[in-house]
Amino acid sequence: MFDIEIVENTLKKKSKKITLGSYISNSYRNKLGEIADYYPLVTEDSKILFYYTSPQRLFSTALLNSETFLKIIFFSICLLVFFIIIHKDITSPILDAQKLIHRIIKDKTIKFSTDRTDELGSLFNLIDRLLEDVHSKEQELQSHNIRLQKLSTTDGLTNIANRRSFDMYMNQLLISNSRSGDVSLLVCDVDYFKRFNDYYGHAAGDNTLKQIAQCLLHNLHSNTDFVARYGGEEFVIVLNDTSQHQGICVGNNLLKAIQNLNITHVLSDISDVVTISIGLHTFEKSAYTKYESLFNKADKALYAAKEQGRNQLITSSQLKDLST
Repeated sequence: MFDIEIVENTLKKKSKKITLGSYISNSYRNKLGEIADYYPLVTEDSKILFYYTSPQRLFSTALLNSETFLKIIFFSICLLVFFIIIHKDITSPILDAQKLIHRIIKDKTIKFSTDRTDELGSLFNLIDRLLEDVHSKEQELQSHNIRLQKLSTTDGLTNIANRRSFDMYMNQLLISNSRSGDVSLLVCDVDYFKRFNDYYGHAAGDNTLKQIAQCLLHNLHSNTDFVARYGGEEFVIVLNDTSQHQGICVGNNLLKAIQNLNITHVLSDISDVVTISIGLHTFEKSAYTKYESLFNKADKALYAAKEQGRNQLITSSQLKDLST
């Protein structure tokens, strides 16, 4: 219900204060707490004035009243509890798992071994299985690499070191070893091996090379000596810390050992069994960084041994005497 009254236009302003800090255009509140709105009539001097009781305000207009402050505190507490729960159940386990993974990378024996039954526990168990698979694959890869490295440095026929292995051994011996000492280098060649192959066949020739390789290997000191198949029917031997005199003794023993194999060779001009010829060169290892010239001297001594009748040992120091 409201009352209508015709009043004179006594309002000088278009806005009147309703409450503290609040205005309604063309309205004002009287002493009885009534709201008055006025509307002009046809003439400018008169207006229709409406009176109606002011409704009760449902909430306070103050920004930080007690009710709002309590709601903010309640919301903050809920947010803090939620953060603590998330950190305890999710964030903290993930951070711990990250640290543990770094430890597992360094020590493959460490595992998660978690008792959790939730999704994170399933994830950690899955990571354990993945790390076990990775560790297993790494071991397989290392094993394959070792086998490949061995194959790359092992002669496929005789199962002793090959030329590549000889190159590596000599470079390592001369470059990294600063300690002085004599080294005797022996180059061996099977006498009349082409005739043997043509007469007995390649299978018999391969079997003979295998026997010669094993004979050379077993008549050397495995801790200090090195033997390799250089190519074809040619073998190379390195006697570390061995003087020329000692190298000659070793070489003569090898000549006898090969002959004692008693491998029949009917087309040999010097014997009825397989024999070898040896060229020897002795050098001071601290005086050289490359071995090619040293090998060439031993190879020339081998050529001289073959020229002198085979089945014998010639040293590089004898070459001048043989040329005069």
